[in-house]
Order: sequence, then structure tokens, then C-alpha cells
Amino acid sequence: MEIEEDIVEKSDFISNLPESLLFSILSLLDMYNMRRTSMLSKRWRYLWTYIPRMDFHERRGIDFAAFVDKSLSLHVAPKIEKFRFHFDSNHTSDEQIDAWIKFAVERFVVEFDFEDLAWWTEEEADPILYKIPDSLFCCRF
Repeated sequence: MEIEEDIVEKSDFISNLPESLLFSILSLLDMYNMRRTSMLSKRWRYLWTYIPRMDFHERRGIDFAAFVDKSLSLHVAPKIEKFRFHFDSNHTSDEQIDAWIKFAVERFVVEFDFEDLAWWTEEEADPILYKIPDSLFCCRF
């Protein structure tokens, strides 16, 4: 039994890395995979909530808007360095997108990247465009 515990402790070398290095590793992941790391151990459970980089990609089988809302509600970093979204706007309301942008602005976002903010419907020949709120363009010093 002691041998097994010793092997487990030695094999979990990644959890023994300095927090700054763990943050660097996590910042390379998209939000889905970043949040999945919370299952690795108690130490990892909330590490992702401090990462100042948020990269959301829509995935099949996951309620994207609910996933984003939950991620934002748990996130505690005071500043967002990068805030990126790649999703199908057809499944997200303007109000939800507005709330996400508001979150980023309140966290002094440095880099903002939204993809696919125009979409087509079967009835429309021209794309429906999302109007970015003015709050995104205000500067805070």
C-alpha cells in the first residue's frame, strides 16, 4: 500500500510545479479544456478561475451559452488579457453576447476577439449583423 501511494505522489509531478508555471500551462488551453483540469486534484480545482486568458470555442453536445455564463460567474481574475469567442451566433442571443462583452470591459480586457458575429437565416439573403455595444469602445486609464 505504501509503495502505491509513493508511486502516485511521485507520478503527480505536474501538481508540484510552481503556480506561475501552472498558470502559463493553463493559459495555453481553451476554456473547455482549462475547466476540465479542475478534476485533476484539489489544487487544480479553481486554478483556471485566475487565468487572465479566456478562449471559448463552441463544441457539439454542450450548451455554449450556459457554459460561458457559468465560466464567467466563477472567474475571479481582476484583469482579462485575452477574451476570445468562436461560436455560431444563431444559437446565442444579442443580450447574452452583450453580457459577455460587459464582463470583459469590466475586467479591463486588453485583447478582444469575436468570430462569426454575422449569420444567415433561411429567410434572409443578407447576413444578420450583431451590433457591438458602445461600452466596448470606452477606454479606462
